[in-house]
Amino acid sequence: MTLTTKHHPNPARLVLELALASAVASLALAVGCDDKPEMVPPPDAGVDEFPIVPASLGRAGSPSDQLADYSCLGTRTRPPGGASIDYTLHLQDFQSSMPSKELTVRIFPDNVIRDTCTAPECVEAMSDLSGDVPAMGASSSWFAYQVLPKMGDTTLTTVVGSAAYNELVPDAAGGEPVVGSSVSEQTLELIPIVLGFRRAPGTAILAGRVRDCMATPVRGVTARAFAPDGTEIAEGEGATDPHYRYFDGRSFPSADAPYTQEDGLFAAANFAIPSGEMPIRVEIWGRLETASAEPVLLACEQARLFADTVTILNMGPSRSDGPTCSM
Repeated sequence: MTLTTKHHPNPARLVLELALASAVASLALAVGCDDKPEMVPPPDAGVDEFPIVPASLGRAGSPSDQLADYSCLGTRTRPPGGASIDYTLHLQDFQSSMPSKELTVRIFPDNVIRDTCTAPECVEAMSDLSGDVPAMGASSSWFAYQVLPKMGDTTLTTVVGSAAYNELVPDAAGGEPVVGSSVSEQTLELIPIVLGFRRAPGTAILAGRVRDCMATPVRGVTARAFAPDGTEIAEGEGATDPHYRYFDGRSFPSADAPYTQEDGLFAAANFAIPSGEMPIRVEIWGRLETASAEPVLLACEQARLFADTVTILNMGPSRSDGPTCSM
């Protein structure tokens, strides 16, 4: 599975190699969220339920004692954007990385995905035979996109769609394309199998990566998600219940990792779809400096989920102009 944006202080290729399919996907970075409820830490089981390691860095398979840099926590701001430029969104298949041609894509310059597409808040276009979609936006600003479903002759050629937030427009015209992903029906069914559970039809998959102030993947943190009414979407016991998974530090899914590893990757599946355009909230929690420190909210984001597809929501440190999230 593959998803990439360059040009952002926090961007990076998010490689999610699926062992059963040698799949690769690129995910785009996101930070912030939209509500400011009272802040309460997650249940601090310091022994069982919450990681007892501090947020740290390291190379794949080689954890480091170097602490993650969260010096910008709460002071970062949304990219202000500059002059309007032309750029290219390049779509590729979530699993094969081949160009995704002749797909309908909606691009939302204001970073808000809606049910309808009306200019100037949304522009609808079709990818060409190279998977490219011409776009326009303020340089170095965030945008969101949504790939619409398309029936094919097989599960591999049937596109179920995808959505991504906080993609970054290049800083100048003529820069490298922003890489986005389409998701096939085959990949949609494969992801939960690789992660160790069954997918419940009509539910959503969420995927992302956690990075610190230096755009480095973070080890030792966990994800929590909340429905629009504030109810936590808890890990379930059944095969088709909601499940959270982390990876092994080498971009491969892990059935037993209790928190993010050196690749910073997390995924979740079997999330129910809220009604209308209501978003869910995702929070990242971890300990700073020491393993005995009180867990703190490190990142927060809100995004919509869509039935039978993948929402890409990577997490950077919370920002001052964005909302702090917590119950």
